[in-house]
Formats: sequence, structure tokens, C-alpha cells
Amino acid sequence: LYTMDAAAAAESLERIQSWDFERIVLSHGALIESGGHAVMEAVGRQLLDRVRSRSKAAKRLLAALARLQ
Repeated sequence: LYTMDAAAAAESLERIQSWDFERIVLSHGALIESGGHAVMEAVGRQLLDRVRSRSKAAKRLLAALARLQ
């Protein structure tokens, strides 16, 4: 959600989707024993939708915060 580059985020998510996996093990949260690929696809789609729909003001704010780091 904090990326300024939706294209790069999409590329990363596509790369992850190309991996052969079934399980997702999180450091915090539920273990996904099966169907992990479908879960990752749905989550990735939601994340990209959010990144792409952010307002210009939000993008400017994130850019300003990034410059402070």
C-alpha cells in the first residue's frame, strides 16, 4: 500500500504468482495450508486496486514522507 510505483508492485506480484506454492506461512496471522496461490492472487488484486485508486493528494503526501527518510 505504500508503493508509489504501481507498475513495479504489479511486476513483483506477478513474479510471486509464477512461483509454485500451495501454503502461505505468515509471521502474524493464520497459516494457509492449501489454496495459497488463489489467496495470494486475490490479495494481490486488492492491493493493486488500492494502489491504483489512491488520490493524487495521497501520492504527494507519500512522496513528501519518502523524501524525509
